[in-house]
Amino acid sequence: HYYVDLQRSIITFERDGRFVITAGVNDEIDFNEGNGNLNATLTAGTYTTAGLCAQIQAKMRAAGAFTYVVGPTDIPATPPKKFTITAGEGEVFSLLWKTGTNGADGTNTHVGTTIGFYDEEDNEGED
Repeated sequence: HYYVDLQRSIITFERDGRFVITAGVNDEIDFNEGNGNLNATLTAGTYTTAGLCAQIQAKMRAAGAFTYVVGPTDIPATPPKKFTITAGEGEVFSLLWKTGTNGADGTNTHVGTTIGFYDEEDNEGED
């Protein structure tokens, strides 16, 4: 869905929860908490925004030691539909969208571009 406000020249896209995760296509998250690379594999399926946030959060918490929180970004961003992934205070991590085993330089089966991250580089911490 989208809404157009012609008076303010704003187009708003509604996240209606049509995120499709396919095994072996876009189901991987490679990340690093400072002690080597980790991997979280998402369960294939069609998700709402809230459902995919919960799935990513649970899988990253299970694979790593940090307290991850995942949610949609509330501010307009490029690329659109970007999610925010944060960890607890003092917990520094990297999302390996480019250099991870499943990143753009590897098998290219990461979920990053599905949730709005560019894969030309890795992201550190909250992004």
